Parts: sequence; C-alpha cells; structure tokens
Amino acid sequence: MLGRSEEAQNLLGEIKTRLDAAPNPYPSGWAANALYFPVELPGLRGDLEGVRAAVLDYEADTVPDAWGEKEYFPAIARAFANAGDGASAFDYMEKMAKRNGPSAYLQFSILPAFDNLRDHSRYQTLKKNYEIWAESNSHE
Repeated sequence: MLGRSEEAQNLLGEIKTRLDAAPNPYPSGWAANALYFPVELPGLRGDLEGVRAAVLDYEADTVPDAWGEKEYFPAIARAFANAGDGASAFDYMEKMAKRNGPSAYLQFSILPAFDNLRDHSRYQTLKKNYEIWAESNSHE
C-alpha cells in the first residue's frame, strides 16, 4: 500500500526464517484468540502453496467453531486474495456471509487485500446482498 513492497517482502522473509527455525512457530495455532493465524504470513508473502497448506491444516485439525470462524474465514479469504487466488478468497467470503449474514460484507469492503476483487461479479453480489439487507433493516 505504501509503495514499499520490496522492503516489506524482505521483512516478511526474515519473519519466515525465524518462524521456520522455531520449534513451535504458531503456539496458538488456529485458536480464535491467536495473535496471528498460520495462513497470514504465506498470504502476505504471496505464497499460494503455503496458504493452501495452512488451510488444509486448519480444515484437518480445527474443531468446527462458529465463533472462531468470524476470525478464521476473513483471515483465510485475505490470505487467498493476497496470494492471487480470488476464487478461493470468494469461497471464504461467501462462507462468512452465509454464517453471519450480509453484514459480513462490511469487513471485506474496507480491506485493501480485496481491492483487486471489487469488480468481480461475486464481490458485487456480496455488496448487493448487503445493500438489500441494510435497506430492509434501516429504521428511518
């Protein structure tokens, strides 16, 4: 966002090196109150295979948790968007909207990770569903 992509990627590379050397790089794993999830660093680095591996780990080892999904699904969607897999990002955005209603769109509407997806028909559907929902729930 600030035009310092190379510097950011260098710093993220240093973080990855430290995490790779740690005996337990994600001590909180996929706990809903974790400071960061295993999917976030690969997403920021544009490492699609790393994102997919983290999501497979999430799907294999995480007990279904409707409360935690409010944190997991946006993080996974962001990671996929950052790594260039818009279709998978939309899958998680839509899961979030299905689980929590059309207002879930608001999270995605303000995050730069989704800027490249805003013109896509799936994004426009999320937006339209939110607008219909918001209009029907206004108390004017």
